[in-house]
Amino acid sequence: MGLLVFLERLAARLGSGVRNETTINGDVSHAITGGSFNRSSINIGSSAKTLVNILREQQADKEIAEFRAAVRETKDRFDRTTSISSENPFVTLSGIKFTGVPSWLLRSDARDYAVAQASLGQALISKAASLDHRRGLPYIKEAEALFREALRLLDPEQYPDEWRATQAFLGGACACLASFGSEGASFSDAIVAFRAAMDLSKVAKDHDAVAVAQAAIEECEQMLKASSQSGSSGQGADRQS
Repeated sequence: MGLLVFLERLAARLGSGVRNETTINGDVSHAITGGSFNRSSINIGSSAKTLVNILREQQADKEIAEFRAAVRETKDRFDRTTSISSENPFVTLSGIKFTGVPSWLLRSDARDYAVAQASLGQALISKAASLDHRRGLPYIKEAEALFREALRLLDPEQYPDEWRATQAFLGGACACLASFGSEGASFSDAIVAFRAAMDLSKVAKDHDAVAVAQAAIEECEQMLKASSQSGSSGQGADRQS
């Protein structure tokens, strides 16, 4: 699962500023890390490695459960806000009467719902990293769908950090699916997502994130080239036969 771990790290670096402390609702904060263990520093016996994998998987399961709850909570709040906006033209907040729901409230609730989905997606990626390809694939597919939905809700001008982080997460998920040969997945989609994250990181003058995104793009381009050559070789063999 080396490719998955590599891309998980790249996406986590781009989104570290968002995931360190994600406020979901009021004073409820969820502290999330880009990975429970530093895999490069693990140099221990096989039994201890097994224990580390078990603990890491348990941590991922806990995060998945927490973020599924957060997704439900923020979705309910977002649905209520959009319902009020469409069904009731007048709403009173703190004694002030508004015509419809103010746009900042809609954007804020949409942002919270999007961040909850992106955070759940990352937890699913972490879970997949501890599994073999067959068992990990459904988690990555779900994560990809969550990242896409989060990007649909996020306004890149209002929430640029959240948007570029989620683009990076989407890039990692697309690349993993493409490497596993998942139907409809492509390294090209991953490159598009990583490039979007890189472009906004340039605007933010986040040079480290730019470098990480560039490395991800180059890695995906190499894998895209390798898969294209493999496909061409296969077609040539078919013609010869």
